[in-house]
Amino acid sequence: MPWLQNVYYVQCPFPQLLLPSLQSVMFESFWVVADGLFVGNRDSSEDWTFFRENKVTRVINCCGNALDNYWEFQGIEYLTYTWLDTYSQVILDDDDVVAKEIFDFIEEAIDSGGGVLVQSFRGQSRSCCVLAAYLMRKCRWGLRKTLDFLSFKCRALRPNPGFYHQLMAYEEHLETESGETHSRSWDEVEVCDSRFDELVLHNTYMNHRRLAKPDMQVASKLMSMILADCWSNNIATAAFCTSHVCMAMSHHGR
Repeated sequence: MPWLQNVYYVQCPFPQLLLPSLQSVMFESFWVVADGLFVGNRDSSEDWTFFRENKVTRVINCCGNALDNYWEFQGIEYLTYTWLDTYSQVILDDDDVVAKEIFDFIEEAIDSGGGVLVQSFRGQSRSCCVLAAYLMRKCRWGLRKTLDFLSFKCRALRPNPGFYHQLMAYEEHLETESGETHSRSWDEVEVCDSRFDELVLHNTYMNHRRLAKPDMQVASKLMSMILADCWSNNIATAAFCTSHVCMAMSHHGR
């Protein structure tokens, strides 16, 4: 029965109810990673309104064996892979062919004013690996710093252990290629024209980190007030109100 799903959320502890990961899974089919760059699941791949409103012109389809290139007939350009979400699946090859192909595909779209959607079936694992590799090269960030940023933008992202190990090797490859250690701390930032995009993302993350604690305190107090008022009436009403507080917090954090 559909209402049972809402009851489950009500029975969760308050901190769990407010987790952005739960909010994302409950309410969103796509998330904004940066200007012109999005990550989404199977629902966003078929949402023409999303494509039109965000000027998405290119799609990286990480699971072409499960998701069709739905809007190809509308002129959307697809870069399609048939990766499986398994530990043994190789996304980042030793020759760096795929990572460079993806980087160029994204950069060309953004430079021309278009948007890019990175899609996989749930928008969590394969797409996360692709986005992490792109940001590590683009911003010269270490893996941990990159995953910090991605988890802030969408807490539902979680690459499987096989992809995580590939990203660790990719971090080492990029540093060897550039001859410099990539930034691993949020206290490190270079202010120069060539790193402007990195500076914008850095400031976005730092502003969020400063505001996150007060926001969670306000939300927790609001949740307590709502449930105290609703619980005596009926569980369905409490579930409805709870889900709407989570939705409001999810959109506030975007």
